[in-house]
Amino acid sequence: MKRTPKKVFGTLGLLLVAATTIFAASLPTPSASAADNSTVDTIVVRVLSNTPMVNITKPSGNTETAHADQNISYSHEYVSKVTAVLEYTDEDGNPHRDLIFEQNVEEQYGDGIFNLNMSGYPYGDYVLKLIGSGIDGGEYEDAITLSYYPVTTTLDSNEDTNDTFVNLDYDLDDPDIETLVIELYDENGNLMQPITPITVKRGTTIVELPLVEYGIPEGKYYIRTTAYNSEGVALYKPYEMIMNYTIKRGPDVPNTGAMTFGQMNISKGDYLATGLIILVTAGLSGIYFVSRRKNTSRKRR
Repeated sequence: MKRTPKKVFGTLGLLLVAATTIFAASLPTPSASAADNSTVDTIVVRVLSNTPMVNITKPSGNTETAHADQNISYSHEYVSKVTAVLEYTDEDGNPHRDLIFEQNVEEQYGDGIFNLNMSGYPYGDYVLKLIGSGIDGGEYEDAITLSYYPVTTTLDSNEDTNDTFVNLDYDLDDPDIETLVIELYDENGNLMQPITPITVKRGTTIVELPLVEYGIPEGKYYIRTTAYNSEGVALYKPYEMIMNYTIKRGPDVPNTGAMTFGQMNISKGDYLATGLIILVTAGLSGIYFVSRRKNTSRKRR
């Protein structure tokens, strides 16, 4: 009668360890998050005042563009008329003020949009003013600065290879643009050779800067891009942007265990290893115990 309870308890212990190990293997990795399934609702509330107002909503602030055709969005409150004018100074120093848009307003508040076509205007800096004629007879205005270039640029990079790319934004159908030249300068104004200058034909939109290939050190640099016509004459001053170049290095991951589990989560691997060790130990102990009981029984006989 004594052997039967011991065998039952031993079997139950082994089953418990096996069940614990199977449970550990079925645990989800910590990368899963309840936030992944969450839903975020955004509510936009427009607060109205009782005073006249006009506002350019898009584009906002100081805008640099290489496209002549622009859509201008605006909002207004308590005005009877909305007028847009474009102000600039030509190469001879003469000021200009051109009427671009004008519309009577009947609603107390609302939104609108109009087209600004800068074809025929020279490259340069402009001030776009939106003027609202208030019902009270006063005038209210908002203004933004538009810098018109033949080409503008943005930067992109590959985090895995540290490769850096210059994105060229310009009118691909502009016949005046023949070539684009990209130059890289350091903080002291020195041209980084032989990495630049890089000359590309019209139609190119992405250019790689081989910074890694030439071992360019980390630091602050200036990228200047100039558009040229078929005669090699620059259409306008270079478009300049700042590049803070840093070499991205992979993080140092400490080895904290789970060497035999490959890419498995460390804590989960350690949990499984511990369970397997307990299972093997319990199994060997059970075999040893049963063998010893048999030998003892034989000696007593």
